[in-house]
Amino acid sequence: MKKRLLISIALVLITCAVLWRCSDEGQNLSPETTTVTFSLDAAAGINGRVDASVTPTSLYISLIDDAGTPVATYQKIKILALGDTYVSEAVTLAPGYYRITDFLLASDTDSILYAIPKKGSALEKAVERPLPYRFRVTKNDVNNISMQVVDVSKTAAKDLGYAAFNIGTVNPLQISVFALTGNEQRLASATGVIMQGSDTVKQFDLAAAVNTISFTGSPALEYTLVIYKPGYNIKHIRFTYDALTDIAMKVHLQDEALMVDLLVADTSLSAGIFLVGSGNAWVDWGDGSGLEPAEFNSFFHKYPAPGRYHMSLVGDLDNASELFHSGQRPNRIEKMNFSAIKNITRLTMSDTEGPAVIDVRKNTQLTYLALATNPTLERLLLPEDHAINFILLAGATGMNTAAVDETITAHYNAVASTNSSGGLLILDAPQPYGPQMIGPPSWDAFSKLLQLRDQYGWNISPELTPENP
Repeated sequence: MKKRLLISIALVLITCAVLWRCSDEGQNLSPETTTVTFSLDAAAGINGRVDASVTPTSLYISLIDDAGTPVATYQKIKILALGDTYVSEAVTLAPGYYRITDFLLASDTDSILYAIPKKGSALEKAVERPLPYRFRVTKNDVNNISMQVVDVSKTAAKDLGYAAFNIGTVNPLQISVFALTGNEQRLASATGVIMQGSDTVKQFDLAAAVNTISFTGSPALEYTLVIYKPGYNIKHIRFTYDALTDIAMKVHLQDEALMVDLLVADTSLSAGIFLVGSGNAWVDWGDGSGLEPAEFNSFFHKYPAPGRYHMSLVGDLDNASELFHSGQRPNRIEKMNFSAIKNITRLTMSDTEGPAVIDVRKNTQLTYLALATNPTLERLLLPEDHAINFILLAGATGMNTAAVDETITAHYNAVASTNSSGGLLILDAPQPYGPQMIGPPSWDAFSKLLQLRDQYGWNISPELTPENP
């Protein structure tokens, strides 16, 4: 039979006399809290068993109350050596009945040295009181509890009733999420995930409040806090717990997710977009499948039934350089917030039925814009300042005179303000008796096209003649 280490545990009163006493009967007492410490007498019953070079410096203990509610889960309590006695830091508990469910003594490197076996384990009979062990905390009484622990150096964890002797340190955080609503940052609900490398440590829901959560793991490792809220881009915060000066973490969500409203009519065809980029990406297809990892450059999905779906793409959207969408009829994109991919240089939505409004006013890096044969396009909003040198709107027959004038004027103003030269603007609207312009543009807009051609060297199609517009 394996040798046992007998440790006498005396509960010493700090603010008033308190008893933790083994009992089988009784009810919870007053909800007042009292402060106690553990005194571990290593000299009692050791029989020369302890290696003086490796002694316990901390206690890991798990407690539940009589209702089965966890009170502490592997709570780490520091132990100070005073001669042959070990005294723990103070612990606060309300008077009442509790059960110890885990009891392990660890070294300064968190290696487990001793443990109390659990009922039903192979070594249950090695000690007089295996776990769970019921005791009572009450006032105005002092009592010593002698317990026995087993040296684990030559014992498998499962023989003592434990899955493993790897103790996860509990690291608390206070997380609050603020989302930009209009011009104000307001507390918001969200979903949080703590990652260690590619492994998920913990996932949790966050209310629109200050949320206290905890996770297990070495505080010396680097972790990533991931915050996701529909409509906003995902937020990553890397941290090392030991390096935190404050456990309060305020997360501000400002960047948009790329949101795509899809009309799916043919479920045999995939629906989605090509988005050229690099880095990490996650997509929520809007069909209940939830947020899942994805890869640039192809974001396509087969939907289970016809209908309207709200696709949301998050991740390293600032790395996106080009958006391409073509065909896919009768499926179509009804709406998209291009501002979420503000660094793209090329945008193609041709030979398709796309959004009625394409707003690229925040996409100031654009140089190429191809929206040909897009009859559902009604309005194109260009950036005030841009360097676009190719605009293809041939076949955008849904744009009326006011819409075409708006686009021509915005483009002319951008070219004139930078005095840039050279480019191609294609506005063909094929008709039965020869090409004409979409819209058609007004005479005022037509005069701006003439200036683009004659003063800034732009090629305009169709040819500018008295018949056009």
